[in-house]
Amino acid sequence: DEVMQLIRDSHLDLVNNALYAFMAINLSLNNHETSFGLQVIQQMKRGPQYLHMPVLDYEMGTLKLYHLELGDAIHYLEVFTSNFKGKFYLKDAYFKLAWAYYLQGNRTQAERCRQLVLSRGNEVVDADKVAVREAKKDSWPDATILKARMLMNGGYFNQALDMLLSKKIEDYPSLSDKIQYAYFLARTYDELGQDDLALSLYEATIKTGATRPEYYAARAALQSGFIYEQRKDSAKAITYFRKCLDMNEQEYKSTLDQRAKAGINRLTLR
Repeated sequence: DEVMQLIRDSHLDLVNNALYAFMAINLSLNNHETSFGLQVIQQMKRGPQYLHMPVLDYEMGTLKLYHLELGDAIHYLEVFTSNFKGKFYLKDAYFKLAWAYYLQGNRTQAERCRQLVLSRGNEVVDADKVAVREAKKDSWPDATILKARMLMNGGYFNQALDMLLSKKIEDYPSLSDKIQYAYFLARTYDELGQDDLALSLYEATIKTGATRPEYYAARAALQSGFIYEQRKDSAKAITYFRKCLDMNEQEYKSTLDQRAKAGINRLTLR
């Protein structure tokens, strides 16, 4: 948050410098501030005298996907995958294309892109590794939960909440969907500052998902730890950070463990 504010307040030439723009857009994606990222990329000057970075098409496609502008998302991601000569983020771009086509109702193109995840690019960066893992799944996610997830990733928390509250957890017969619904509803309440609602849903996610390979329960424990840390309840925060460490999720394990360990260190070294 502090870095984003510095970028807003600084005199970096985001309009004329593609590198600065890329940095700002990447930070906006990481900080759930899609609207700022869109503002930066839309104001950039284009032309032969300006540096063109194909990765900006990838970023633009991602920004559009997170606002559910599916047609635009598909356009920019297709431009990236057609023109990019490198290997990084190709798998992630194809998987985002698969999601965009799926949410459009175009299952044929969605399946085509999901297969391209497995054959194009490499698995060096985490985003591409996750894309491969997701592409190997037999089923598609629930469309409502996926739309809410995209909106939440983009920082459109009220829209994500409305999307989730259009359904009830009882509407989902599978345990996997119930866990995802509870988790993303908790994350949305968390981002909106409704901590008590978030904590109760995080707890439900932990209880039902602790032994599953997905990351939801571990992330729920981590987020619970952050909330208790903010409340100055160090004992509870450490308890939840340790719960995160104790889980054996297959997704994002190293990243989540690093953040949990950092939380424990912050609280025990004071």
